[in-house]
Amino acid sequence: MTPAATAGVKIWMSPESPCSEPEQKQLDFWVGDWNLTWPGQDARETGHGTNSIKRILDGCILQENFSSEDSMPMRGISMSVYDASVKKRTQTWADNEGGYLDFVGEVVVGR
Repeated sequence: MTPAATAGVKIWMSPESPCSEPEQKQLDFWVGDWNLTWPGQDARETGHGTNSIKRILDGCILQENFSSEDSMPMRGISMSVYDASVKKRTQTWADNEGGYLDFVGEVVVGR
């Protein structure tokens, strides 16, 4: 975005193609509805849940909706965006247990 001055007030104007950088698409493999499993506390147990990932806000944001269903009471959401100004991906997670996490990272070739 670029600032434009109007009567001393800064107004942010969007580029013609917001979120058009190729890096915006690096996590598109994650988009979809997922059935999840993980080891339980007991070796004979398996946890189950779901994760729904979709692009929102003109494709600029990846929104995650996680539910552990009956395995445990956790429900959570995250928002991920590629910040072209610093060439980093950011994600914010919050859940129904009061958890809040901020992540910043980047895709590195081979990792």
